Amino acid sequence: MSPGWVKTDLGGEKAKREPAQAMEGILWLALLNEDGPKTGSFFRDREELDLQGRKTNKGFSPRTESFIS
Repeated sequence: MSPGWVKTDLGGEKAKREPAQAMEGILWLALLNEDGPKTGSFFRDREELDLQGRKTNKGFSPRTESFIS
């Protein structure tokens, strides 16, 4: 799971993503239904990526659509 470049102490102020954006993807992945991805899959922004970082276009069912309002 890649949260991307996040505005934190490590990422710094020039990072492109807010912490809430990173948490959205983390929570989505943690709450996937049992039909979710196999072990070893790589994700960014709710999308599975192959080993070269390209989207695989596989759809997975989250338990809920939005975690952060």
